[in-house]
Amino acid sequence: MTEKNSSTTKLDSLYEALEIPQKGEIPCVGHLLIGDECPADQKDQRENIESILHDIIYTIENGYTAGSDEVKDLLEDLAKQLVCTDMVHDHLSFYRRTAYGKHEWVALDLGKRLRGWGEKLGEKDSDEDDEKVTVSAKNSNVLRPKLTRETPMINESACVTPTKQRGRPSCNSRPSTPRTGQGVDAFDSLSVLGDALPSSPESFISPGVSEVFSPVSTASTPMSIPDSEIRLSRYRYSRGEEESPTRGRRSSKGNDLLDGVESSRRATNKGSASTLSRTSKYNNNSTPTKKKSYRNENEQLDQGSQLSDQDSDNQRQIDDEEELEEQSEIKDKNALFPLKVGNMVFDLPREDRYPLKMLRERLQKSLDEKSLSSGWVYCFAERTAPGYLKIGYTQCDDNNSNARLSLEEQNDAAQVMKRLRMWERECKHNIDYKFIFYMPYAVQTMEGLIHRTLHKRNRTADCPNPDCKTVHREWFEISEMEARRAVEVWQQYSELKPYTKKGQLKSSWHDRSRDDTELYSHLPVEEWVYERWVKVIVPAVIEREKRISELQRKQTRLAERREEVEERKNELELEINDLKTEEKRIQQELAELQGQH
Repeated sequence: MTEKNSSTTKLDSLYEALEIPQKGEIPCVGHLLIGDECPADQKDQRENIESILHDIIYTIENGYTAGSDEVKDLLEDLAKQLVCTDMVHDHLSFYRRTAYGKHEWVALDLGKRLRGWGEKLGEKDSDEDDEKVTVSAKNSNVLRPKLTRETPMINESACVTPTKQRGRPSCNSRPSTPRTGQGVDAFDSLSVLGDALPSSPESFISPGVSEVFSPVSTASTPMSIPDSEIRLSRYRYSRGEEESPTRGRRSSKGNDLLDGVESSRRATNKGSASTLSRTSKYNNNSTPTKKKSYRNENEQLDQGSQLSDQDSDNQRQIDDEEELEEQSEIKDKNALFPLKVGNMVFDLPREDRYPLKMLRERLQKSLDEKSLSSGWVYCFAERTAPGYLKIGYTQCDDNNSNARLSLEEQNDAAQVMKRLRMWERECKHNIDYKFIFYMPYAVQTMEGLIHRTLHKRNRTADCPNPDCKTVHREWFEISEMEARRAVEVWQQYSELKPYTKKGQLKSSWHDRSRDDTELYSHLPVEEWVYERWVKVIVPAVIEREKRISELQRKQTRLAERREEVEERKNELELEINDLKTEEKRIQQELAELQGQH
């Protein structure tokens, strides 16, 4: 098969593996994000899509795996062409503990499909390699062939003389030894092979000096057996990072394809401040441009091979640091739930598809009379499970929505402590009390709004009591400072008494919450609460405080006036009494005088 036909076949199979129509319409893959089919058509991006597919094929052919950063970047570029610009797709998707943007999520799904394609492609290439290794006996040559390296064997298979494994095996080494006669891929060995393959197992090749002291001798003998396959992480084996006991690490001058590609990519990235970024070349709003492919980078290898040995060592050190960072990130992403912490087991709750919409619905929900009552929101931790907090509420005993507790009563935690003792008794908690906040209005609703705000940190929990069958849904993987911040926002909202006596959200708050959530529906809930909703609440709180202060001043003036009037009243009453007494005395005296006649 010619190279052109092979490339076309691989492109066709890649289209099929990634489930992208090769002709006609290209439907938006937004259904991977929202679950419903998106009617948008991305066929205008076909030129960019096909260019990316060619680069994926070329990258994988040059040794990169489907999980490498280079392929992941290409898949994310591809996702940007396959997802339309409709804002309905602009939300985070969660897998395990990690949040993914819309393009990252689609790229993750494309990566799963690509791995299946790569395995099939690898099986096909392996079959072709086996055919190349099988040589007819009549064409074999028992004489030692020329030492001239006529063609590189980077893609060939070879039998190698087994040597004792040095040092401890890598994390990807396989203990099993392949059967006799099985070829070992040259790209997986500890050195890049370039010698010609002997045509018969009867032939004998005298190894050269450099080959004798290599970690794995490439010379074939009548007793040659395939060596155990050792796959070093990343591409250390191809970069010559595995040292020989006698020669040390081989020089990287004139290094292989991978160093050249990495060097040229880094040089390109350094100069990207004055040029368009790589992703901007596939922007839906721009004119399609031809993407710089890895083929051009391959042509620059000759220039990259002029780097000094010192520069190469520095580059390897940078690569090792990047590898450690990548392994740490992968470890974080693969942290599994349920997670046992101390005496408790935590798990992820059911994911909310539209958390901001659910917050608005809770905000606008009509309340009954009992739900309007005041109370406290409390927070505590389990001492054996640091990093997790329980946020709950308890209502005032009187359940009177119009009752306003005094400051002393608000700070009285007796009812809260009674509730905490119940948790200790029923769920066997070793409680570490954190804080309480008094909610003057609709405490149950305020607690629900706090939970909606922190939904990304929400965890379901099994308590320390093995006999308790309740799934506790009010635990959060959060710090005390973050918990206080959320509670304080909704305490201020509670102070505003936004509901009528019949439990309906007042029209001003209803309209504002509806308009603001629709306008900023793309924002995460926490960002919307702390950046948008706070800007609505704070002016209302300030206005309320001003009104309260003004009324308090009026009340003070009226009280002073009332006291003055009462003092004047007392004086007048005394004066009236004096007048009455004087009047009575005059009447008596007048009566006596009239009686004398």
